[in-house]
Amino acid sequence: MEKALKDYQKVLENFNRFKLKTDMYTALYLAIRDGIYVGFVYDNKQGRTFLMPLDVQYCRIAGKNEYGEWVVYFDANFFNQGNNKEFVLGVDDNPASATWD
Repeated sequence: MEKALKDYQKVLENFNRFKLKTDMYTALYLAIRDGIYVGFVYDNKQGRTFLMPLDVQYCRIAGKNEYGEWVVYFDANFFNQGNNKEFVLGVDDNPASATWD
């Protein structure tokens, strides 16, 4: 019973790191606009956890897993388009500035 309570406490602490009002509004908007929302959980260096949306043009639904969850493939060629230098090097070639808010 004690392990279950510790695990439950850990889940609650992780859940509190989200800003659900903002993240769910964005997810709902994108789902209505695109017909689907695809994203992943991202943790930044400041201790915030948020949902990072993926461009649906680079996603395809592959099916469901044994738990009934949707399996979505993301084409990483998305990162080959344009100039992604600022994501790697940051602003003014300063790697320390390449962090998420």
